[in-house]
Amino acid sequence: MKRLLCYAHFDGNGEVKPFVMHALNAMQSHCATTIFVSNSHVNENDRAELLSVCSQVLINSNSGYDFYMWRTALEKADLSLYDEVILMNSSVYGPVSDMGPVFAEMEGLQCDFWGITECFQTQPHIQSYFLVFRRCVLESQAFKYFWDGVLPYVNKLQVIQSYEVGLTQWLLESGFKPGVFCSFEKLGN
Repeated sequence: MKRLLCYAHFDGNGEVKPFVMHALNAMQSHCATTIFVSNSHVNENDRAELLSVCSQVLINSNSGYDFYMWRTALEKADLSLYDEVILMNSSVYGPVSDMGPVFAEMEGLQCDFWGITECFQTQPHIQSYFLVFRRCVLESQAFKYFWDGVLPYVNKLQVIQSYEVGLTQWLLESGFKPGVFCSFEKLGN
């Protein structure tokens, strides 16, 4: 399975904290390519460390949130080269254990896109700190249209409503099947 990881980073002090490097290192064995995008200034020492595990390090002006950073990364990649694309951000610490069993379990699930956790606030959606899209989604016009429309919003609630909630809803309306690793249904058993 050939995967692309697009990692969105922000730190108010412009630091690449150890937990970010932990995440990138933990994902390295599962991903063929990693594109790191930051809305923060990254110093040369951090950039050098990032380039030891990332194919590209991109610095945005501090505009937009994670979705705009992911758009930037996706524009730099040839998605036809990958079976899956993973979007992660620096808003959470993790992974806290080996992701191999997670990927193995999710490969057995009949779905077109998935994430770690779901949320039912506002509308049902997969939380955006970790999202995975399979080839059928990557090749779709729906996926392209969504990312072409992502703007550098400055209001976090607008980003959540339009993009985090909106992406799941858009893909559902486009006929794609979601999956969740830690679903409420699974946790209830």
